Amino acid sequence: MKSGSKRTVCDTQAYTMITMLTIGHRALAGVCISLGLCLPAEAGHYVVSYSGGSVTTTGTNPICGRTLSYSTNPQTGWYGGSGTAGVCIDPPPVPGSGTVVCQGVVTMTFTWIKDAPEDLEEPPGSVIVKKTSTASWAGDGGTAANGLGDPALPLSGFTQTSTGVKWVAINEPGLVFSLTIDPAASCTFELGGSSGMNSGSAGVSVKAESFPIRIQFAGTTEMNGPSILIGQRLVSTVVGIPGEVLDDDPSIEPNDSYTWEEPPGRPFLDYRPDLMPTTFQAWVDPGAPSMEAYFSSALDPDKKVQDSVQYTVRCVVQLPKFGLTLHPKREVKVHRPIYEYSTGNGGGEPRIGSMYLLRRLPNNLYVVDETNPEWFKLWGQPPPVPHLPGYKVGAAVRLQVLEPTGFGPEVGQWNYTQKGWLKFHLKDAAGNSFHNTDWGIEGLDGSFPYPQDGGPWPAGATHRMWVDSPGVNVAPSPYEWWDMRDRFWLYVFYKPPGSDSRWVPIVVHPWLCGGLAVKGASSWTASNQDSAFLAKGHYPWPLPMWNRFLDGTQITSGAPPP
Repeated sequence: MKSGSKRTVCDTQAYTMITMLTIGHRALAGVCISLGLCLPAEAGHYVVSYSGGSVTTTGTNPICGRTLSYSTNPQTGWYGGSGTAGVCIDPPPVPGSGTVVCQGVVTMTFTWIKDAPEDLEEPPGSVIVKKTSTASWAGDGGTAANGLGDPALPLSGFTQTSTGVKWVAINEPGLVFSLTIDPAASCTFELGGSSGMNSGSAGVSVKAESFPIRIQFAGTTEMNGPSILIGQRLVSTVVGIPGEVLDDDPSIEPNDSYTWEEPPGRPFLDYRPDLMPTTFQAWVDPGAPSMEAYFSSALDPDKKVQDSVQYTVRCVVQLPKFGLTLHPKREVKVHRPIYEYSTGNGGGEPRIGSMYLLRRLPNNLYVVDETNPEWFKLWGQPPPVPHLPGYKVGAAVRLQVLEPTGFGPEVGQWNYTQKGWLKFHLKDAAGNSFHNTDWGIEGLDGSFPYPQDGGPWPAGATHRMWVDSPGVNVAPSPYEWWDMRDRFWLYVFYKPPGSDSRWVPIVVHPWLCGGLAVKGASSWTASNQDSAFLAKGHYPWPLPMWNRFLDGTQITSGAPPP
């Protein structure tokens, strides 16, 4: 070692400088984890590997002239290389002049690894990568550029370091993706030169850390992937964003923002058909890291009903602090209950009769009586399950709702109800017209569930039978001409297990009945005896609402509304 005023900046000191920077960045990452800002992978993570770059040294000592590839430090995870000029690593340490050049594009390859072989988690929709790079030199002269655009700052008169961090957002990263960085460092050293050092050094060191950005679900059942029943509450939350990239000054615009795409499956925030009036909250974008939704249908893109449909929940996250835009997404399977109305003894297809003039007998039996009728009524169909000999109804259907398999021992409930509107047009003997005051106004037919035997029942193998026989009393009455046009919507509802679940309609049977009854000199006649079940519809939308009950009992004079 030289004596006098000469400084001693050797290979060991340069290595210590680079190591110090490396440890500093590792401590920063450790804070991120200890504060809970970087969530661990749920079912997978990215492993990074490096390639590229080399160190070339030259010197007066022949053993200093060589080129080595960059390598990874297995203890710290950093990748790079460094070299010395003037004092070789190989003994004996002979002083001498020389150069060091560190150069070459470094490729960082990220490969998705499942945390366990049985994990089903696919790569995330987005990932944030933190690239850290340092380039340094010490000697009589040199250059340093970390590849991220940070300037080289002097640590002393004859040493410089360029160090920095860059955050990158990758959307749709897939199983494998790559990034590059191009750091470079070089130095020159002259024995007895102006630096007064015994040697010169140069080195680069890079590291990449990945943060998968996921949508985390609450309320789902893991069944070959996250699954949920229609009517169950789903909470979706964006997780995994490191705290370092979040905007920590909300007073400065723009701030971090979350924009949720409306999920498929006809989502809503709340729906209470068991209240009068019905309450409903449509789905809205909360503009927050978490989003809530209930699904009211399970339809594929072709509007076909399936046992389950896979939907994608998406969000766009803007992080202006580092100009990052993320597109996290996640798949969820939405399952439906199984609705049947055509199985069981007696069949379950809807049955509907016609309008008849009837007289009532004991046990709620009727006979046709056109001379002295009491009712103009929908009638004539034996129900799917016999009740009494000769017992007939106006309309009937046998119903059943089965629980999907795989969701545990709890079962949901189901019921039925209907809404409708009534149109009565009447005339007396003098030809004066009258009509019901709620002409064509929709209302709930009795209650939710349907009066008497509308449920609710546990989903399962038991069938239930719905019957209805709308009509009007024609005797005693001042009216001698009745025109009746009624329309109804029979809804079957399902409520899945769970305290936060909601009733949702799974099917609707529209149907109508009507006809004309005229009193003659000695008897009544019935005509236009129209009645029909229309095409069944799955997952009614908009969801049915009611703010009044269906009664149609009040009559007012004048022509009916158009």
